Amino acid sequence: MDNPDNAQNIITYNGVVSLRKSGDYMKAYEACLTVKSQDPSNQWVGNQLGWCLYDMMKANARAQSAVQFLARLKELADLGLSQTNFVLDSVPFQIHALIKDCEQNRMLHDDILDELFENVKEINFNTSSNHYSMLLMAFLKAKQWR
Repeated sequence: MDNPDNAQNIITYNGVVSLRKSGDYMKAYEACLTVKSQDPSNQWVGNQLGWCLYDMMKANARAQSAVQFLARLKELADLGLSQTNFVLDSVPFQIHALIKDCEQNRMLHDDILDELFENVKEINFNTSSNHYSMLLMAFLKAKQWR
């Protein structure tokens, strides 16, 4: 990696992971998009895109950033990751964090919940996991569906 600003030099699995772990998930995300455009069948790119999107959702899991969070969640849903992908075990925590922050700031509106719910329905979560149960409970409480 001579120049990390040049996406061509960081398009390796380790390069993307290194960028993500150093907090530069936007560069890692852009590098993944570059790989995906050049090689749509590349298996690691979907996984790393998922982790980049997770990092962005984690950074935006606040009421004031709900629009950005929802856009990244939609992207994640569109990736069609398999149920066994580890990133999908972590995403419910960020969705829960967003719901909780919106509740605390009295900014939890039906349109946010509806869009969250629509995207969650499209993601291949392991529905028998505790993470998914936590997410379900957050929706039930927020929508007062009990």
